[in-house]
Amino acid sequence: MTVAEFTEKFTPDLGTPRRCAGFSQSQLNQVAPSEKLGVSLVGYIQRAVKQGPEDTNCGDPNRVDYHIWVGSTARASKADGTKMRSEAVVVEITPGWQAKQPTWTITALEKLANDGKKVRVSGWVMYDPEHPDKLKKTRGTLWEVHPVTKVEYMESGAWKGL
Repeated sequence: MTVAEFTEKFTPDLGTPRRCAGFSQSQLNQVAPSEKLGVSLVGYIQRAVKQGPEDTNCGDPNRVDYHIWVGSTARASKADGTKMRSEAVVVEITPGWQAKQPTWTITALEKLANDGKKVRVSGWVMYDPEHPDKLKKTRGTLWEVHPVTKVEYMESGAWKGL
């Protein structure tokens, strides 16, 4: 699915509390079916950044996610990509997948962005309610692809694995 299809299918902000522990049963029921879906998102990498320690990785500074912003159009420059994140879908490569896929580096992901390569990122749909203040600033939706389980790019009319 394209970035536009993703943001159309998954309402960008469900108006929930920032922590799932605070969700009502109705909100849990609304989110749960979508979080069981796998997806392949097609677009262009706007930015790829190695995050710092997060609660989801037990605060370990050596086990951090890669945050990647996938948008509808290729960026002209890194600065352009930073600005374009406001409409992008955040996709995350977790430490476990990084270990299984050593070619999935920030350098390789940024090269795909610099080269304007179309990408197809596959993984699981996840609602991340912790960032409503980032909507239309550094993300187009609170829904993510997390974890990413496959990264491909278009080369000579065919998808190739990163």
